[in-house]
Amino acid sequence: MKKHKLIFLLIFVSIFLNITNCNSTEPPDDELKPGRRDYTWTVDTLLPPESHRTVPFYISNLWGSSPDDMWAICSGASPLILLWHYDGSKWSLYPQQLGRDLWGIYGFAKNDVWIGDAENSIWHFNGSIWSKVKSLSLSGFDRIGVECIYGISPNDIYAVGGADQFNGGDEYRGVLLHYDGIDWKFIDIPNIRAAFYNVVRNVFTNELVIYGFNSDVGFLDKLFVYDGKNVSEIYSDYNEPGLNEMKGEVYVTLDRKIYKLNNRQLNFWKDFPGTSFLVFKGGRNEKDFFGTSIEGLLHFNGSELQAIYNTYPKNIELYRVFVFDNDIFISAFEPNTQLKFIIRGTLKN
Repeated sequence: MKKHKLIFLLIFVSIFLNITNCNSTEPPDDELKPGRRDYTWTVDTLLPPESHRTVPFYISNLWGSSPDDMWAICSGASPLILLWHYDGSKWSLYPQQLGRDLWGIYGFAKNDVWIGDAENSIWHFNGSIWSKVKSLSLSGFDRIGVECIYGISPNDIYAVGGADQFNGGDEYRGVLLHYDGIDWKFIDIPNIRAAFYNVVRNVFTNELVIYGFNSDVGFLDKLFVYDGKNVSEIYSDYNEPGLNEMKGEVYVTLDRKIYKLNNRQLNFWKDFPGTSFLVFKGGRNEKDFFGTSIEGLLHFNGSELQAIYNTYPKNIELYRVFVFDNDIFISAFEPNTQLKFIIRGTLKN
């Protein structure tokens, strides 16, 4: 994640779904069934054309309307290799180039998908073609990057990111945008000297929770709450929090411990002493969720934490986890080979 921050810093100041959003209320914990672990695994390498094989890129994010309709968006030097699509059988480069550095993605159906990039633009997919629907500008800043998009409904969507003075100057700030079904507009918030990186929603309080960081001296990590009127800072420390939503609740990982956000307070919920658990990555419910560690992908079934996809002893980093009812998709990177993977797990029938 800090690598992502360094790239973000280069683009913004000098300039990891996690990602499932579900608004239903789950049954009491003792009524939940333990999550299954009988997955069949497949691994696909995102391999660009030979002419671009050595061009650096990394997978920014994943989103899909179904296991047969997945998008992987990337950041890198060439727009030719940054947009990938999965049709249920293989990953392929989509035959359309958007901007450089695609960061945020969210959708509601296979013909209603949004992407934000690092160069002032928001894109929309109507099922057949991607179109630039908004060119962003903000007085006093040269560039706006849309880092994360979160949708409540097709006519109620939020996005967060950062604005900077790329062509000269050291000012930067977080930005919050809203789409009302007609247009994307900036929400009037205080000038906060932090680049916003992630946003989720507490369904029960109808508040947005935003992660960002100030990069003046190192990376000072912050959490903010937006209640529809005001932005309040609730956390600030040189300790990166993992921010996720599951079944409408907000979960934060700090120092390998999982906290729930209630009444704008981080309340300790769960940890796994004696294990290699590092970060909570979301899931289906509190007896069926995922985490990552040096071992690989971990799963908690309500009583036991277990590695269900092993990457050790290889040095493979797992990032985004996107969860369906019977499938999960994970973006992965192997530093030694510079290869990028999408790992798919499918529960057996």
